[in-house]
Amino acid sequence: GYGLANVVVQALGLAAYLLAPCLLVVGWMLFRHSTREISLPRAIGVTVFILSLAVALGLALPAADPVEAGGFVGGFAARLLSDGFG
Repeated sequence: GYGLANVVVQALGLAAYLLAPCLLVVGWMLFRHSTREISLPRAIGVTVFILSLAVALGLALPAADPVEAGGFVGGFAARLLSDGFG
């Protein structure tokens, strides 16, 4: 558990803490039988949201440690965006 959590926090930074509430909402939806399965568009939407949050944190906190701000994914994408668009 610790190894997986460490990898996720290093990859996504502060956005990794959003995974637990997202999984809680998914579990609640499945438990309440509002849906039998999670649709592919919803899963893709949540994934894109978490990744875009990591990028936004990487852009908003560029002087911070990359692991704390947007993680390596957010820092990398933020660097690409800032170099490409200024």
